[in-house]
Amino acid sequence: MSSSQKPFDHVLVTIPGVFLHLIQNDSSLQLASGDLTITTINEAESVVAVIARVGDQVQWPLTKDVSAVKLDESHYFFTLRVPNNNQKQGEEDYDVLSYGLTVASKGQEGVLKELDEALERYSILSVEKLENVLGWEVVAPRETSPEEMKISGEKRELVEESSAAYWTTVAPNVEDYSSRFARWIATGSGQVVRGILWCGDVTVERLKSGNDFFKRRMQPASSQSQISPRAMESVKKVKRLTEMSKKVATGSYLEW
Repeated sequence: MSSSQKPFDHVLVTIPGVFLHLIQNDSSLQLASGDLTITTINEAESVVAVIARVGDQVQWPLTKDVSAVKLDESHYFFTLRVPNNNQKQGEEDYDVLSYGLTVASKGQEGVLKELDEALERYSILSVEKLENVLGWEVVAPRETSPEEMKISGEKRELVEESSAAYWTTVAPNVEDYSSRFARWIATGSGQVVRGILWCGDVTVERLKSGNDFFKRRMQPASSQSQISPRAMESVKKVKRLTEMSKKVATGSYLEW
């Protein structure tokens, strides 16, 4: 293979000031923060893979079996399928992960448009609207820029905590959507993706749950470092997906 045929990277878009959460049924766990970068892996004139990466901590492939849902200008979530290496007879051959992305979006209209274009091209992007989520957990990231977070630790902390509360509030919606989407992909049912019953309403009880979660995180000596066994298992899957996508990024995509 000549040097001109070797795989090479091309950065499509970089979004500074993001927080990435792993979403569980009733909580969220921050996985990474920093810049979101969407990169293509090219061979000659062909794109052979597309990788999303947050900082140096977490990355995953963008493919047409990845759902990306834009909830507003500051919040996206992703449904990812991870091959199940420990599959038992009768089980699905994949696990499902749900990632919530929060963006400090003030002043980033241009690059967010580029992000939407990349997600629409390389994954399945839909735009949804959540009703009743109109509080500080939405306002804080929308009215904060990445530059302001660098200057003010207080603003960074506010966006970080609002991100955790937001994804904890909407977690049941996301988990329900993710499982439905994964089944839709597995069966190839041909339904319209926008019609997979995204539950757009967030109840008062769940808004209270998100705010209570925020208050617990702000208390000194809180138990936020205690992670449930289920969350620990999901974190292992996150690491496995990251390692798999690193193989893709280094040109070992044929091994996947």
